[in-house]
Parts: sequence; C-alpha cells; structure tokens
Amino acid sequence: MRPTYQTQADSDNEDAIAQRFATAWGCDFVSMPQFFPVDTLFVQNGSPKAWGEIKRLHRTLSVWKSTRLDLKKVAVVQTMANVTGLPFLFCVQYNDCYAWTKIEGQYEVTTGGRTDRGDKHDIVVSVKIPLDKWKILK
Repeated sequence: MRPTYQTQADSDNEDAIAQRFATAWGCDFVSMPQFFPVDTLFVQNGSPKAWGEIKRLHRTLSVWKSTRLDLKKVAVVQTMANVTGLPFLFCVQYNDCYAWTKIEGQYEVTTGGRTDRGDKHDIVVSVKIPLDKWKILK
C-alpha cells in the first residue's frame, strides 16, 4: 500500500484556495473526504454547481506552456461530470495568480512527476492543459 503524503496543512491550504475561488464566484464549497476522486464540490444556495480539483503550484502560470493533471483523475472526474451534469474545474494557486480551467475534451498525454520522495509511483501518466485554456481569477 502506498504512503499517504497529504498532511492536514495541505488540506487546510486546499480549503483556503477553494474559499478564494468560491468567494470570487459568489458560492460556497464542500471539501470531499480524503481519497475521494476530487477535492471539492462548489455549491450555490445549497445546490451543487461544479466539481473542483484544487492545487497549489509553486511556479508562475506561464513558466511552461502547459500544466499537468493526472490522467486517472481526469478520466474519473470527467465520468463524474458526465453522470451528474456538473462541470469539472481545475483551480490552481500559482505564485503570480489564481487561475482555473474547465476540464473537458481531449488533451495531450505525457508522463512525469516528482522524484524527490523516492517513490516510483509518483511518476504518472498525465494530461497537459495548454496555457490558452486558463482563465485568471479576478
């Protein structure tokens, strides 16, 4: 069984990022349980509006031509979006901005991941979300 790397501080940071998006969009959010396929559910007046994957990336948005997201997560949550009719939003705090994109359609596939933990399972198949698909949160 793989180790769990997410700490309470990581979860608290995700909640703070989700709150920033929810406030800007005039809605609330519900954090999903650990190991649920997605981090949050955005709700408005008690009604579900969108699934949200929340990340903090310690780089600027435009340092690379794309941002990666785990293919397995994309496949599972796109299925959830299709079943529920709720969009799948990828919401990220970068060093220079908060940005988001709606995950839909097809993407270029790549492999990679972090190597600093010595965990071979940190290298995953992911999709590349191009820079032109991102919207800056106002």
